[in-house]
Amino acid sequence: MVLTDMLKQLGFGVLAASDSTEAVDLFKANLSAIKLVILDYKMPGQSGGETFDRLREADPEVKVLLSSGHSDTIDLNELRSRGLLGFLPKPYSLERIRDKIAEIVG
Repeated sequence: MVLTDMLKQLGFGVLAASDSTEAVDLFKANLSAIKLVILDYKMPGQSGGETFDRLREADPEVKVLLSSGHSDTIDLNELRSRGLLGFLPKPYSLERIRDKIAEIVG
């Protein structure tokens, strides 16, 4: 919810999901409208890595920014080799979020 509020403050439209299944379903239902997925690595249901794979199955060109407060437990190089475009560590700042989004989607 904190990230959702911050994204709205930055002027972005936001679709939020509470678990991995809802996230993938929401993504599939809104493919043409979604420019970027910000995916928490630890979420109810499947892991962020598994959810990332499901999103890529739905759209191999999906732009994903992974977020976590536990970057030491994530193999970012392996995820990048599978198409991950960026990583956003917690805690967030408005400036860091804005900069990472600009870096990925322009």
